[in-house]
This record gives sequence, C-alpha cells and structure tokens, in this order.
Amino acid sequence: MKGQAFSVKCFLIVIVLFFLCGCWDQRLLKETTLLMSAGFDYTEDGKLLGTITSPKITKEKVEDKAQFFSESGSTPNQVRNALDRKVGEVIDPSKLRVMILGSELAAQPIYPILDLYYRDPRSSISAKLVVVEGTAKDAMSVPIIHSQKPSEYILDLLLSAEESTIVPNLNLQTICPIMFDPGQDFMVPYLTAKNDELKVQGVAMFNNQEFTGTLDTSESTLFLLMDNKKSRDGSLTLKVSDHEKQEIKNFITFNLEHSKVNRKIQVSEDDQVKVDISLVIKAEVNDYPHDQLTTREEVLKLNNKLSELLTEKAHTVIKKMQDANCDGFGIGRELIGLYPETWKYLDWEKDYSKIEFNPTVTVEVIQHGIIN
Repeated sequence: MKGQAFSVKCFLIVIVLFFLCGCWDQRLLKETTLLMSAGFDYTEDGKLLGTITSPKITKEKVEDKAQFFSESGSTPNQVRNALDRKVGEVIDPSKLRVMILGSELAAQPIYPILDLYYRDPRSSISAKLVVVEGTAKDAMSVPIIHSQKPSEYILDLLLSAEESTIVPNLNLQTICPIMFDPGQDFMVPYLTAKNDELKVQGVAMFNNQEFTGTLDTSESTLFLLMDNKKSRDGSLTLKVSDHEKQEIKNFITFNLEHSKVNRKIQVSEDDQVKVDISLVIKAEVNDYPHDQLTTREEVLKLNNKLSELLTEKAHTVIKKMQDANCDGFGIGRELIGLYPETWKYLDWEKDYSKIEFNPTVTVEVIQHGIIN
C-alpha cells in the first residue's frame, strides 16, 4: 500500500516537472538595451526624432556611463525599430524613468507620441513626463556633473521638486485619463537646459493634449496649494518692500507649514459660472533680515502684507491658466458632476477663459524663529 502511494507521488512529480519546463519567454539582459530615458522632437522636415539613454553593459558589469542614441522616423515605433538596428539589441522599455518632450513637439497633440508606450505591455507607465525648453535631445546631452546617469539625475530633480511643492506628482499612467477628460487639464514639470545645466523652472500647462503655457516655480507652488496638493515641504519668497537700500531687506522667505483650501462653484440662473477659492496658509518665517517680529502688532502687519501679496499673485496665476486655457483645477469635471445641464450649455473650450475666479489667500505666521 505504501509502495503504491509512493509510486503515485513520483508520477505526480514527474507530470508537474514536465509542465514546468522553464521560462520560455525569457529575455536575457545581455540581449537587450535598457531604455532609461527617452526624448522626442520634430526635425526640420517634420520627422520624429527620438533620443534614448541606456546604461553601458559589458560581460563583467553594468558601467556608470550612459550611452546616447538618436534616430528619426515617421512614428514612434519606426523610431524604435531604427534604434533597435542601431544598437544591435532589442530595446527594453520596462525600466523607463523619464519621458522628455521638446517644447515645439509638445505644442502639438502629444498622445500620438505616447501611444506606443501605452500599448506595449513591457513599457513602464510609471515614468515621469516632462517638457523641456528647446529640444529634448539637447537637454539629454547636457553634461551631468553630479551623476553620470542622466535618467537618475533628471528623476532626482523631479522628485525633489515634487517634495518641495513645485511640480505635481504625475506620471504617464495618471496623465492618460486626464488627456481624454473634457473637464480637466494637467500640468507637468518644465525644465530648461542652459549653460550646461538642467533646471526645473516650474510647470508646463496643457489644454487637452497640447502645451499652451508655463508657470514659474512660485506660481506653480501657489497653484498646487490652491488645488489642495501641498507636498511634504515647500517655501515661498516674496518682495514685501521697495524702499530698503540693501536689496536683501526687501524680501522674506517662509516655509509652508500647513495649508487648507476651500473651493466653491456657483452657477447662476443664466448659467454664469463663478468660482471662489479660499486658501489659508500657516507659515514659518526663516529668512527676514528686518528682525522686527518681536510684537504681536508687527506679526499681524506682516500677515496682512503677505495675504495681500499672495492674493494678488493668485489672481495672476489663474489669469495665466485661463490665457493658456488650462483647467488645472478640474472645474469642468465638477460642473459635469454637479451641474450637468449647465455643462451641456457651455462650450468649455471658449467659456473656461471667461468664468469668474475669486481667490483669497490668508497667511498666518505661526513661527518666526527662536531669537525673537
């Protein structure tokens, strides 16, 4: 009886081993080129120019230096096929970290560029999307001093900007549904490449799928605060005076300790849309050369000044967004859900820029240093 049981077990083991015949679809590292960052531009004749970076892999190790390759074609897939033939290995997009679009290319619908990466199951759609002033190829060719891997360096720049409440935390996956949402637009990091240096300059605003304008770093921070997307850290520098001889005394820098926003949409009987945004900021002063915050009266005076300046700046930010036709707050999405009849009446592409925004920013200094 025991012998029969043992025979049955052996038979089952043999059957299992027969079906577990190994990884038939494996792809060895030495047979692939890992795609770490990719950039796209348009050539003078209207072709698509693709630039990629990949770590240099030898039989012994993966080297720190990156390899650069560029090819042109009519479609992203044709560009990738041309790059495959150039590098002599199959390009593997599963490790893609950053997708970079030149500003001229981004001004036209970008989904046709990204379509390949959404369709290919090997693609990493957690990659960050950025727009760079000028061309992606030039930005990816900037000599990297702090890191020899451009993809890692750019990703570090973006993650730092996200934590400092300068750019939103978005990637290819989270951007995709917004591109096709008639009631919402998105923003991505905007970089410049000057004097052999890459720098986050704020955000690139999009209307539908097209790049339409920019906000600088302080404006993008204020937008994120009004959109209730404050990250772990954040600070703002404002000019609070004009009459000091020493220029440094005209400015103040404060950390954003806490923020709270309340947004209210009102629709009148004649379908006129009004949006009230109330933002409260708890601030910690960490750079104020006057050193005059010794009394309650001085702190209240500073609160009023900062509130006035940021309310004015909030109007400027929203005006820029409306000029760029970028509904970054998703007002249209709220109208679709709360006021569907009004939404049907509106032509959002034309009417968004005309709606009334009333932002109010209130600043309260809660800490002003350990000396006074």
